[in-house]
Amino acid sequence: MRILLVLLTTLCFGRVHAQHSSSLQKRWKVISIADKGMCYNFKRDSVAFSPEFSSPMDKEKARELIAALVGVAGEGIFVFGKDGHYEVLHDTKQDGIGSYTVSNKDRIITANVVRNGVKATEKMKFYIKEKLLHFTLVSDAPTPKMVLERLPQK
Repeated sequence: MRILLVLLTTLCFGRVHAQHSSSLQKRWKVISIADKGMCYNFKRDSVAFSPEFSSPMDKEKARELIAALVGVAGEGIFVFGKDGHYEVLHDTKQDGIGSYTVSNKDRIITANVVRNGVKATEKMKFYIKEKLLHFTLVSDAPTPKMVLERLPQK
């Protein structure tokens, strides 16, 4: 009986693991970016502020920060290939290329990427909810949260 239970548990875990890994393997486009009580939605071209940005001066500073974030993530596309291929595009130009691995247990994507000739390792905490990919870079500094949607296959 125990052997049957262990076998069933192993089979179920293997299927869940495979589903999560394969669901990430697509082209994803950034649709929103949130940081410090504000959010910019690319699809609606709209900004939302938390109540802490109540004065016009605070909102103007926040808009400047949003403009900087849009410059970093605008038209951002992340490619997670079946073979571990990883690519980042910014305004349709390649911004980085490399490989990635996924730890479903920790919900961490580890990307080894080359950007402008410089090798880097980037870690991203992620989850997929309602067909949207949510992630933040794992860093000592505060990082914005990005939400991405799957692009149709070519």
